[in-house]
Amino acid sequence: QTQFIRLDLDTAAVPGWNNLDAAMISGSQETPTGLVLPQASLAEPNRVLYAPFPGIHGDEIDSFSFTLSDCITSGEATMAMLSVAAPVGGSTDDEAFSTITVAVAYGSNTTVSLDFADGWDYGQAGSSWPFGTDDLIWSINAIDSEISGVTGGSTALAADVSGTLLGTTSMNVTLVAEVGDAQLGGKISIWVTTATSPLTVRYAVEVSVEFENEPCSQGTYGTGGAACFTCPIGSYNEHRGTTYTIDDCVCSPGFYGAGGAECVACPSGTYTSEYGSASASDCVK
Repeated sequence: QTQFIRLDLDTAAVPGWNNLDAAMISGSQETPTGLVLPQASLAEPNRVLYAPFPGIHGDEIDSFSFTLSDCITSGEATMAMLSVAAPVGGSTDDEAFSTITVAVAYGSNTTVSLDFADGWDYGQAGSSWPFGTDDLIWSINAIDSEISGVTGGSTALAADVSGTLLGTTSMNVTLVAEVGDAQLGGKISIWVTTATSPLTVRYAVEVSVEFENEPCSQGTYGTGGAACFTCPIGSYNEHRGTTYTIDDCVCSPGFYGAGGAECVACPSGTYTSEYGSASASDCVK
C-alpha cells in the first residue's frame, strides 16, 4: 500500500483529450477477499495452508479453486482436490471430531446416542455432512479399557450397538461395565462413513465406571469402602474391585498352598517366584 501514485497519460493516444477536464482514480486499500499474497519471509512464499476439521479423513473429501493473477490479467480457474490420510487403525488415541463422556455403574450397562447430524459447520444450525442418511456405515475401530489384572480373557469394558442407521442420523451404543476385574473406565473409537461418500468421521466415547463403594485395592478383598480386608500373610489379591473374597487371595511368591489363610512359606533354601503356587513341589532351589 502507498499514499502516493504517479499516473502518466499519453494524451496523443487519446482522441479528444483536450476536451477532458479531469481524471479520477478509484479503488480500495482493502485486500480483496480470497487474495493470497506472497510472504517473502517463508521458504515457500506462495504456499496455501489447509487445516481440515479434526477427526475426519478420506480421499478427495474437500476442494477449492484458485486463479493466478498479476493484477492485470488472470489465468483460468484451477480446482485442487484435498485428501486427508487416515490414522493408524485400532487406536483410541486418534483425534475425534466429537467426544461423548458417559458414566456407567459398576456391573451394569447404559445406552448413549451418537448424533451424526452436525457437519462441516460444526455447532451451527443446519450444518450437515455429505452423507445420505440411508446408508451410514459404522465400525468400532478400537476399545481401550484401563484395567489391571485381567483374568480368564474377560474385558473390563464392552460395547454393543443396537438399533439401525437406515434413514437416521444417530446411533445407540450400549456400554457394559463387566463384573470380575478392576474397572477404571476406558474409551471407544467409532468411525462413521457411507457408501456414497469417501469421507470418514471419527467419534469417541469416554467411559468412566462409577462404584457404589470405593473399590478394595490390590492386596485386599471385600465389598468396598469400609468392608475391605487385607489378605492373610503370604497371600495377595492382584485385583481391584468390590466382589472379591478371601478365596481370591492367592499365595504370594515364596509361599504355596490353597490360598487365603492356607499359604505356607517354602522350605528353607527354596523359593517360588509365581503367584498362586499350590504345591511344595513348586518351591525350587
